[in-house]
Amino acid sequence: MPQVVRKKLSALRFLIIWIFRRSSLEITRLLLLSIPLRSHILLSYNQGPVPDGLGAQIQRMVALNALGAYLQVKVIHTDILEVAIHPMDNMSKAGYQDMLIEIKTLLSTKDESEFDNFLKYQVKDLRSKHFLVALFKSIVNKKMVNLSIRDSYFLVDSKPAIYKKGISSEMKQYLRSLADSDFSKFIALHHRHGVGNMAIQPGQSKPREIDMRKYINPLRQALVANNKNEIVIFTDAPETDLEFSPSLDQARLWEGLPQFDGERMKISAGQFKELESEFPNRIRIVRGGNPLKTLANLSTAGSIILSRSSFGYLAALFASHDSVWIPSDFWHPKHKYWKQY
Repeated sequence: MPQVVRKKLSALRFLIIWIFRRSSLEITRLLLLSIPLRSHILLSYNQGPVPDGLGAQIQRMVALNALGAYLQVKVIHTDILEVAIHPMDNMSKAGYQDMLIEIKTLLSTKDESEFDNFLKYQVKDLRSKHFLVALFKSIVNKKMVNLSIRDSYFLVDSKPAIYKKGISSEMKQYLRSLADSDFSKFIALHHRHGVGNMAIQPGQSKPREIDMRKYINPLRQALVANNKNEIVIFTDAPETDLEFSPSLDQARLWEGLPQFDGERMKISAGQFKELESEFPNRIRIVRGGNPLKTLANLSTAGSIILSRSSFGYLAALFASHDSVWIPSDFWHPKHKYWKQY
């Protein structure tokens, strides 16, 4: 089959799926708004058996906040009890615990015990039918139902504009208070390195890491569009090759990932020579650090160039502007005024 035909069929398939997802969202909204019993449903985030990194988890909670606001269904999250720690985070046990407390404050989460009176209904990947099941469970059991969800992207990503409903002004102000630097005069590039060497994670078809050369055009565009001269790169890439042994209680979070042998994780160095050559004397590199504070710092940037990472996507949602460039093959949608590259 000719490549042009394959592209057209792929685009048609994407359109059909998007129409179905968007229709599911709008039908669910019409149904719930017409039923007073929607007050018997409480949405919350469920970490699942293998917790993810900070960016992925907070984005899921923000997405649920947005969905709840759009459907007029109450949302209260339980505390995040665990976050996958990357070796470049450089966190002590005390620092890790402090971060969990700050996450609790940011998202106004509650202790699990406060949900004891609810009938829990756990769902990994939310669909419209799960709301109907929750309503049925509420009627039969004569109890409030806690619809505990890991992913709601099937519905939320069909209408990205509702993401703004998921972040309150108080959340933005609190995250901003955690920033220890102001990058409003910088163009920020978030480069997701992972283990390096363009490794492909299990179950995925392409690496999340992006070739450095692909950043050049969006950086040029941002420099011209925003009259800024300085670039800051936020990355999880080490300056030299390193080996990392996760703590015993987090070893399971790394199982099956590239370069992990069951005890040690090998992470290749990440250099930015192509960008430093293209933009001499303009680049500052920030490697790792407390992920919540890094998220706060990244969200202050005057413009943001994203890689394929929930962490950067989340920072862009918290930013107070739409000067954002997103990869065209990102799994989350671009927002109205964002640019693709």
